[in-house]
Amino acid sequence: MAGVDVKWIVAGACLAGALALSGCNQAETATADAAPAAATDAAKAPAEAAAAAAPANAPAAAPASGPVERTITGTLVAAEDAGFPLFNLGITPPGAREPTVITWNSEGSTDVDGVSIDELVGKTVTVTYQSQPQRTALRLVHAGTDLLYFPDSSVPELPPGAVTVSGVLGGAGAPTAGDLPDTLTVTTSDGRKIEFDYFVLPEMVVANGQMVDLTYVDGTSDEVTAIKAGN
Repeated sequence: MAGVDVKWIVAGACLAGALALSGCNQAETATADAAPAAATDAAKAPAEAAAAAAPANAPAAAPASGPVERTITGTLVAAEDAGFPLFNLGITPPGAREPTVITWNSEGSTDVDGVSIDELVGKTVTVTYQSQPQRTALRLVHAGTDLLYFPDSSVPELPPGAVTVSGVLGGAGAPTAGDLPDTLTVTTSDGRKIEFDYFVLPEMVVANGQMVDLTYVDGTSDEVTAIKAGN
């Protein structure tokens, strides 16, 4: 495909991943034939009770590792400039009521099969991309101060599925020096390590090794590998 290489994009999908905990209770019978089943149910009961009693805001499990290749074909209904070289592409597959929005990093080339991306609006395109889990930090509060948002910027409304944990911040010993974010951790009192990537700011260094409240959401990030124009 002319003019299109591997593109890194950030998709804002999956911000609304809700957490759900459930347990089930199985009835027991007192007949001799049902004794093995009853013993099995009795063994399960403590674990099921613990699951039912778990707090609704418990941290989500770490996202599975490794990218998954996906392809979407549909009508390109929008190609909005999101701050060059980024474009928000709206693609509506056949039968879908709402478009799927993917943010494409054009890396300086907006050509697809020899034509501008704008010329493909209203036409069929096929986008191939690799999707992998991504954890996004929304708030990081230390001693009453939000280290991600300061007085001159408003704190965004938290989406459904956002999780808040308290623990000791690690990995923020010095401001980020390169072009890639550092991997930080918040270690809870029961030893769980919640990892997330972020550019370390000078204001965050003072909180390293200290108690913080982290609010995060699990979503995905996408790497576009190909865009092809249809007929």
